[in-house]
Amino acid sequence: MTRLRVYDDQTGQQLYPETLEQRDEEIVNKFFNSRTDLYLSKKLDNLEIVCYVRVGKGPGTRDEGCYIRYSSIYRDDSFYTFKREVDRVLCNLKFEPRRGQRDNKIFDSIEEFDPHPHNYDTDVDIDIDTVIKAVLDLKKLDFDAGDINEIAGFTTNLLKKISNVSITISERARFADINIIRSGKYIGYIRPTKTAKKILDRHEREFLGEEKIKNRDETKNKIKCLMCTVVQKFKKLHNFVLQNHTLRVRK
Repeated sequence: MTRLRVYDDQTGQQLYPETLEQRDEEIVNKFFNSRTDLYLSKKLDNLEIVCYVRVGKGPGTRDEGCYIRYSSIYRDDSFYTFKREVDRVLCNLKFEPRRGQRDNKIFDSIEEFDPHPHNYDTDVDIDIDTVIKAVLDLKKLDFDAGDINEIAGFTTNLLKKISNVSITISERARFADINIIRSGKYIGYIRPTKTAKKILDRHEREFLGEEKIKNRDETKNKIKCLMCTVVQKFKKLHNFVLQNHTLRVRK
């Protein structure tokens, strides 16, 4: 089974590997209609990538939109490998990705989604552990974002820490576990929408409650251990005193 396929964005017609009969209706109905730039689905070690790319066949030619559908084992270089394979296939199709356009902002920066030391820390406004807990509880969360490095860093954290998760990056798609809404107007930190914030706040309170109980139990156990130690030492001291007293009496 070919792990990389190229589709026309508006018809779902498969362009690579070339076939006249093969269409993918999901490309149109799910991704094109919601203006999805990037869709990621991770199930255990398997990663599926669906990425929008705007292409042309040279200067002065009409732009065309296509979706790349790709599957592989998730590794630290998955997106680097994806980009390299896509560039090769597009070259074979005589397509050139349009550079510098907002449409290709995600594709041009796709390698930033691989883990590396310069990934942005998004824990400034978002507690990643709370997000993970909400996802594991089957909650869908929407976020506003503008900066691609922020988006990449946040996404990398999720992919590394959750076994099963789906993520969209788009203008309006909301069908995944995590939906990141890109906006040219918003350039601040990635932030949850009002609905997502309520969900996260509730999970955070529950999480903090569990932590308090855990800390309380740990404190109780420490006190019990300390008391047992004191009692044991007292018994040893008591036995020592009794032994000395017995020796004196015998003398």
